[in-house]
This record gives sequence, C-alpha cells and structure tokens, in this order.
Amino acid sequence: MMRKRILNLRLSTMFLHLLVPGLGHIYAREYLFGIFVFLIMMVASVLFVAGLFMELPFIAKIGLYGLPSIFYLFAVFDLNNTVTKRQKNSHRKVPRVTIRKFAYYVIIGIIIQIVWPLAPLNFAIYNAPHIFVMENNDLAPVFKRGDLLKASSLSWRVHLSLLEKPIIYKIPDRFEIVQFTDKSKKDVCGYVIGLPTETIEVVDGTIIANNVPLLGVADGRIPIPGDLELTQVGNYNMLVATLRMGLIDDVYQVPLSSLIGKVDYLF
Repeated sequence: MMRKRILNLRLSTMFLHLLVPGLGHIYAREYLFGIFVFLIMMVASVLFVAGLFMELPFIAKIGLYGLPSIFYLFAVFDLNNTVTKRQKNSHRKVPRVTIRKFAYYVIIGIIIQIVWPLAPLNFAIYNAPHIFVMENNDLAPVFKRGDLLKASSLSWRVHLSLLEKPIIYKIPDRFEIVQFTDKSKKDVCGYVIGLPTETIEVVDGTIIANNVPLLGVADGRIPIPGDLELTQVGNYNMLVATLRMGLIDDVYQVPLSSLIGKVDYLF
C-alpha cells in the first residue's frame, strides 16, 4: 500500500510540475519551496520576453535562457528526491493521492496556463506560427511547391493576452520572405524590398533605396528580378514584392500590423 501511494505521489507531482512549475511541490506539501519555484519561473518568463527587446551578446543569452532551464531541471530532481526521502522515512506521513484533490490541482494548473500571459500555453496560443504548404514555385529556389512552411510572428513582435495590440520590437530585414494579408484577406508571400520611409526603385533587378543602389544579396536570397518605378514607402509600412515567372508581379505597401510572420521551413 505504501509503495503504491509513493508511486501515485511521484507521478502526480511530476505531472503537476510539468503543468505549472512549483505546483508539484505544493501538492507534496513542500509549500514554501513550491511557491519559490513558481515565482522564479514567473520572473524567468518575464526576462525571456524582455530579452527579445534587447541586443544581448551570446553569453548573456545563454545565461538568460539557460539558467531558468537548469533551475527547472533542478526542481524536478528536488521533487523526485523529496518523494524518495518519504519512501525511505516511513515514519513521515505520505500524502494520499485522491482523484478529487488531484483534479483540483490540475484545474488550478490549467487556469494558470490559460490566464497567465507568459505561461507556455497562453503564450503559444497568442504567438503560434501560421503553418501552411507552399502552393506554387514563385519563391523558388528558396521555397518550392509542396514545402511545409511556417510564418512566425515572434521574429518581430510579441502578443500578450493582457494587451490589446502586439508589441513590435523590430521590423523585418530587407530580402526577408514574409507572409502577409492583402486587402482581399488572402495570405500572400513575398520579399521585403523596402523599409519604412524609404524611396524604392528597382532597375534591371537592382534595388535602389534612397537613391543608393544595393549591390549583393542578403542571407543567400535570390535577387529581385524586374523593374519598379520610384515608390515612397509609408511610415509604418513595408514594401513587399511578389514574384511570378521569375519577375516582379506586384508590389504591396504592407502595414506592420498585417504581417503574419517570417517565412521559413517548419522543420
């Protein structure tokens, strides 16, 4: 009976810790440490989002993102060690796992995941990438028909459930492939060729930004073939070109709010 109770306690606490860090410790009656783990992971989630808005060196990013992960694993080890000690010290009362009590804690964990803006579930709901299949070869050879792709908004902005509008922390780079929604509510993919407030002209595939020719291609992307007459980019817009048959097909003034995300392979 004691072994079964220990096993049930171990499984239930690990599940609750996976659902919300610290909740497993609280369930196992390690109240102070459970609250401590919960608060630490909340602070870590805030720092994670704050890190998106700062240019940090690689070592700083390792510390910012790596240390919370190490602490999370340490909490898992500590939780397992707590249950093991109770198994060895039979004189200590082992909490009985009941379906009703466990269900209450699960409900609390789910509520936290849904309500807390930086909880993984809540954050994923508001910032999940748009997954789609490329329907044509207009972006070949970078992406071809049938490729499974994603458009990730986290490349430029973060959407938190408490805020009415997403927080834009950067704008797309030139030559990035982006997905956006046009006026007909259709999702379209194209190359960024112009940034806010620039004057853009394309002559024989050469982009001229603010009267300066841009020689070379960024990030291994293909050139933008074709021509485009002088165009003024709006203050809060990106100039995005779509291609067809290897040439510029159309050019869109895309508001930052209409950008779905940066296009890349799903895996």
